Amino acid sequence: FTMLPPASKINALWRGTMPHTCRALIAAVGLSLIGAGAAAAQSAQLFSVQISGLAGAIAFRDTVQFGAGAEAQLRLNRVVTSGGGVLSVGAGAQYTHHLFAAGQSFDVAGVFVEPRYAFALSSERFFPYLSARFAALRQSSNVVHSSFGYAAGLGAGIGYALGRNVNLDIGAAALVQQFGHTTIVASGQPYTFATMPSYAIKIGLSLGL
Repeated sequence: FTMLPPASKINALWRGTMPHTCRALIAAVGLSLIGAGAAAAQSAQLFSVQISGLAGAIAFRDTVQFGAGAEAQLRLNRVVTSGGGVLSVGAGAQYTHHLFAAGQSFDVAGVFVEPRYAFALSSERFFPYLSARFAALRQSSNVVHSSFGYAAGLGAGIGYALGRNVNLDIGAAALVQQFGHTTIVASGQPYTFATMPSYAIKIGLSLGL
């Protein structure tokens, strides 16, 4: 049989004789595997459906009111994959219901687009992410008549792969909402919305397709 050289000589061979291109190739493969791990953590499938419960707060008529609702979205999980992480894009629908004093209510419904960048970590199950959201909305209330508007904001969250097809998703976001002019229900007087800051947290499940 052939005697193997000591470890010190093997290390010397690695440092001195292995071509730089080979070492660069091995390093690139390592980075790609980390990125692949993030992609696998997001979803093993190219598409996924995510259902989440929402809890949020909005500023309306000089008060801050809490509410609850839900959202559903379809996500394209691997738009861009790199050593640093994975970019995905989702599109879906959302709804929240907010109760005020004296039986007053304020509902917000709409559709949105949500790009998300998940960072590659050594774990294949856990991944933090940053997100943005752009939404077209409609408000309805028993205080003012309905009107349309939009929202934009940023968020962050964590995902955890419960299995090959199922992820747990927990996130939070801060947004700015703006609705069009309308009238007050009781008096018919014109009403102009101020810019409405809003905050939301969500927890949901994502199912790979």
